[in-house]
Amino acid sequence: MIERYLRRVARHPALRCSDVVTSFLSDEDYQAQELSKLKPDCFFDLVIHPEWNHDDGDRVSVEEFSMRLESTMHDMHSMLASLRLLDISISQHATAMAKLANTLARASVNQASLLHDQPAGTDELLLGASKYFAIRQQSNMIQAGRYETSVALIDEWKHFLAGWTNLSKVHSVTTQKLTLLRDQTSEAALEIASRCDTILNVILAEMEVLRTQCTEDMMHLTEELLGAQSMLHKKCLVALESQTPLPLSLSYKRRMIKVIDDADANAHAQAPVESDPSYLSKVLQLVYPWT
Repeated sequence: MIERYLRRVARHPALRCSDVVTSFLSDEDYQAQELSKLKPDCFFDLVIHPEWNHDDGDRVSVEEFSMRLESTMHDMHSMLASLRLLDISISQHATAMAKLANTLARASVNQASLLHDQPAGTDELLLGASKYFAIRQQSNMIQAGRYETSVALIDEWKHFLAGWTNLSKVHSVTTQKLTLLRDQTSEAALEIASRCDTILNVILAEMEVLRTQCTEDMMHLTEELLGAQSMLHKKCLVALESQTPLPLSLSYKRRMIKVIDDADANAHAQAPVESDPSYLSKVLQLVYPWT
């Protein structure tokens, strides 16, 4: 019996059996029953409705339930749009890290080409290459994690839309059935209408559970994406803080000495004013020429 399916412990029992429910509701037309002389022990006769039916004051109306579902669909669309923007943001940060890695590699090669007066070019090149591969690997990991999260998001969204499609089908057939049966005045028709109403109530209760679970699933995915973005910022910060200055060639050292001498001359002091922002900026440009 269909109530066994509806009562079965599962994630979304009503969705799993919605095609069966729709088939039963479509085939149980009272007039068709009269014309085809179906046996009385058909589907609705097997449903023990007195224990299932809700009181009219407590029963969720079809109109109210439909409004809540429409609101849920609107919220889901808005949430999905926000998640896509967040996903794009994560991708942009990962791309920025890849560009930083390429810049580090170019900077290492440029410095190595300037080392004509000391055999330190190989060390600089290896240091730059190690930084490049470390940041590049981090960028690839971020992109892979972003892809997996996006796939999970898309799968959850498809699952929700599939549930919405099945619900719309069941909802349409059930409401049409109720309208048809309530126009009948015979006791048999009213009995079938009552049992049809029972099935609708059970489905509505299960679909309310579905709506809640889908919302929780989407919120969980949102938290995962937010956590991924937060982790990305932390990893970027760690990567930047770990960038020790490359070993300076003699030409870089001479340029730094000239900057310090110019600062001394301008400040009329014996030592450079290290708190001067312009001085610090010039030194940083020498140490990190790619910034």
